[in-house]
Amino acid sequence: MYARAFKGIASIGGAEAVGRLLTFAFTAMLAREAGLETLGYLSLSLALIALATIVSDGGLNQDATRRIVEGELPDNVAAVTIRVQLVAVLILAPLIALIGYAIYGLPTAKYVVVLLPLPLSMALAVPYLLDSRRRFAALAICRIVLTATTAAAGLVLLAVGVRGHALALAYVCGYWAASVSMWLFARAPARLVLAQVSQGDIRPRLRTMSRLGLASILLHVFVSLPIAIAGLISVHTLETVGVVTRLWFLLSAPAAMAGAVLIPLLAGERDLAKFKGIAAVAFFLGLTVSLLVSVFSEDLLQLLFGYEAGQAAPTLAVFVWALPLIGLVAVASAYLIAHRLDGWIAASYGLAIAIFLFTTFVLGGPVPKALDLARAWVSAYMILALVLVLRSLGTKNSKGWSDDSQAGGTTHAVQREG
Repeated sequence: MYARAFKGIASIGGAEAVGRLLTFAFTAMLAREAGLETLGYLSLSLALIALATIVSDGGLNQDATRRIVEGELPDNVAAVTIRVQLVAVLILAPLIALIGYAIYGLPTAKYVVVLLPLPLSMALAVPYLLDSRRRFAALAICRIVLTATTAAAGLVLLAVGVRGHALALAYVCGYWAASVSMWLFARAPARLVLAQVSQGDIRPRLRTMSRLGLASILLHVFVSLPIAIAGLISVHTLETVGVVTRLWFLLSAPAAMAGAVLIPLLAGERDLAKFKGIAAVAFFLGLTVSLLVSVFSEDLLQLLFGYEAGQAAPTLAVFVWALPLIGLVAVASAYLIAHRLDGWIAASYGLAIAIFLFTTFVLGGPVPKALDLARAWVSAYMILALVLVLRSLGTKNSKGWSDDSQAGGTTHAVQREG
C-alpha cells in the first residue's frame, strides 16, 4: 500500500516540481513585464472560468475512475462522461463570462472571454482512463506538458509584445496540450466524443452532478474566496492576493494531486493505521514547506515576481500555514471518497466557507485587508481539516452512505490548481 501510494505520489510530485519551475518562469516574467495588476486580473479570471470546469466535472472524473476500477468498460464510461461534461461546459462557460462582467466589470470579463476554450479542453480530457490503470507516470508527464506549454506560450507572447488579457491564451494552450497528451497516452479512440449514449447511461451521471456538482461548487467557491473578495475591495488588494494565491496554488498542487492518486489505492481499504501514516507524512511535509516559505517570504516573492511583490510578504507568511492542513484535507478526502462518504466533504466545505466569511469580516470589518483574508483562510482550513480527519477516523465501523451508490458511486473533485 505504502509503496504504491508513494510511487504514484513521487511521480506526480516530481512532475509538479518540474512544472512549478516552468510556471515560476512564466509568472515571474509576467509580473515583471506586465505588472502585478495583470497577474491579479489573470488570477481572478482563472478562478472564475474554473467554475465552469468544476461544475461540468461535478465529481464525474473521479466517479469515472471508480467505475472503471469496479469493472465497467472504460470506453463506455469515457463516452458518457465526455458527453455530460461537454454539454455542461457549453452552457456554463458563456454564462460565467456574463457573470464576471456583471460583478467585476469589463477588464476582468476580457480575460474570462479569452479563457473560454479552457473548460472545453478539460471536458474532453480523460485522466480517469490513466488513473484507473494507475498509470501515474503518464499523468505526471501530462502535468509537465500542461505547465511546459503554458510557460512556453506565455514567454513567447511576452517576447512578441503581447500584454493584457491576450496573455491568458498561454493557459488555453497549456490545457489543450495536456488534454491531447492524455488521449495519446490512453490510446483512446476519437469516436468516443461522438459515440451514441443512451439516456439510461446519462441519468445516473446527472444524479451524480446534482449532488456532487454542489460539492464541487462549494469547494471551488472556498478556494476562490480570497481572490474573489480581493477583486471587490481594491486593485492593490487584488495585486497582493493575486501574487499570494498564484504561489499558493503552485505550492499546494502536490497535495491535491496526491489526493487524487490515493483514491483508487484506498478503495476498499479500511486499515486506519495506513491512513494515519500517509496523513502524518502529508502534514509534516506541508509543515516544513510552510516554515521555509514563511521565513523567506519576502525574498521569495521578490525573486519570483520582482521587487514590488515584496509588499505581499506579510500576507504570504500567514497564508502559507494552511499548507500542512491541505495535506490532511487531501488525504482525508480521498479516504472518504473511497468509502462512499463524499457527502461529508460537501458539508465540510460549506462550513469552511461560513468560517472564512465570518472570520474575514469580524477581523477586517466591512473592508478587510489582504492580511485579514490570510488569517481567515488558515482558520477555515483548520476547521475543514479537523472535520474531515475526524470523520475519516470514524469510518472503521461505518458502512458509509452515498445518495447514488447503487448507480456506480459518486466522488468529489479534489482541489485543482486554478
